[in-house]
Amino acid sequence: MQLSSEREVVRRLAEEGLNASPDAVAELVGRDDTDAVIRRLAARCDAPVVTPEHISDASEALGSSSDVNPDPPDRPADGLANNGTGSDASESDEPRGEPRTDGATSPSPSESTSEPSPATGSRTPASVDVKDDITGESTCTGEYPDFVGYFRDRFDQLSSTLRSRIKPRSIDSAASGGKEVALVGMVNEVRTTSSDRDNRLVEIEDPTGTMRLLFSDDLVDAAETLVVDEVIGVEGRLSDDGGMVFVNEVHFPEVPPRREPNTASRDVKAVLVSDIHVGSDTFVGGHWDLFADWLADRPDVEYVLVAGDMVEGVGIYPDQDEELTTVDIYEQYADCAERFAQLPDDVEIITITGNHDSVRLAEPQPALAERFREPFGENVSFYGNPCTVTVEGVDILMYHGMSLNPFAEALPHVEIEEPETAMVEMLRKRHLAPMYGDVRLAPEERDYLVIDDVPDVLHTGHTHTVGAEKYRNVLTVNTGAWQAQTPYQKAMNIQPDVGYAAVLDLSSLELDLKQFAP
Repeated sequence: MQLSSEREVVRRLAEEGLNASPDAVAELVGRDDTDAVIRRLAARCDAPVVTPEHISDASEALGSSSDVNPDPPDRPADGLANNGTGSDASESDEPRGEPRTDGATSPSPSESTSEPSPATGSRTPASVDVKDDITGESTCTGEYPDFVGYFRDRFDQLSSTLRSRIKPRSIDSAASGGKEVALVGMVNEVRTTSSDRDNRLVEIEDPTGTMRLLFSDDLVDAAETLVVDEVIGVEGRLSDDGGMVFVNEVHFPEVPPRREPNTASRDVKAVLVSDIHVGSDTFVGGHWDLFADWLADRPDVEYVLVAGDMVEGVGIYPDQDEELTTVDIYEQYADCAERFAQLPDDVEIITITGNHDSVRLAEPQPALAERFREPFGENVSFYGNPCTVTVEGVDILMYHGMSLNPFAEALPHVEIEEPETAMVEMLRKRHLAPMYGDVRLAPEERDYLVIDDVPDVLHTGHTHTVGAEKYRNVLTVNTGAWQAQTPYQKAMNIQPDVGYAAVLDLSSLELDLKQFAP
């Protein structure tokens, strides 16, 4: 659509919540693709002021991208989940049970349902693209220089995102530009001041030095969401001695507020599951049988994505062998392969590793080794943790989720029973596991846990609890487990969410959480 005057351009920009420089406004007048460019800017540009360079980038992206529709269809309603109770799965194609929906962060019901479409033939899953997978790329030795390079890469990646919103100085030159200052740094420490418990004192560092920050009044709540080793930006007033900044605004790397998610161009669905734990004496095989029977009657489901912990493993914790059906790790994977073989062989099964799988514990974790893959069918693929899998054009960031517990321990508003609260923090910080020491991290040349490109879906497991929330058009979902309450969980009074599968409509990103129970 062509806009013939600067007034029309400014009005259209305002409708999308965008500010633009005069040169940018003039650049948009009279173009045939003005409306499409503005929509692209609204979805992808996170800068406070749109410049001609942003317009040029958006225009080039439109010209080179095959998935951009100048007149996209209306997006679905805000409700992201359809949580029906269903009847007994042994008597019907709908499983029995209902996922937890208590609390404001739980997904709201959608009017549409995920009923199967009429079968028109065998499934035809497309090939998937995978990126940011450490498998075959690991070079770290764990030496001190590795850690220096690792954290420097994290800082460089995330500070680049923040520099699109503020114009920071380096810490060593903070006093050279007057009292008003903007800085970007990695958090070293967060503590309550000794003189006033309503204030928070934060120390950050960049490659040139360290600086103390004082958070007070309304910003104390923001300080309560900080964790060590994350990267933030601040603006504020420098103290007279130049040794502290009184913060008046804090910036997180964040997800752009107006991003538009990718969706599939056809009616096709994926099922998200995690934490199967084959080999444990608490693996719920009867629940899995019901899931397999249900999936056989759902030709519209062409993908199953497994977010780690395919097996229970061996030697994960003391006396684990007393809770295993088999103590041979090869037999556990062979049993898992048999469970996967229960699913239709024209369903593409995409797996990543977890802390119970037979790989290193330090993240990022490589894919399952070839010697364990032999029993699996050709429709099963193996990737590292984390990685981004693009399925039918939808970017799904798969992460097992070992940082979910440390997030719950560090932040008062995060609950392990509501794992989506931690996943939202991952998106705000643009990092899956920033807290070194609380999560085992391998110091690779690149920090694979930085969320460089914002996904359409963030899928985790590990906590054995179900949760889902849509945050700035990114769907977060944790899919519970296929393992009943373990002795450890019973001692800790942890109630797992068992036998859940999340049915994701790739054409609309609507989610239907289903529980399978005998």
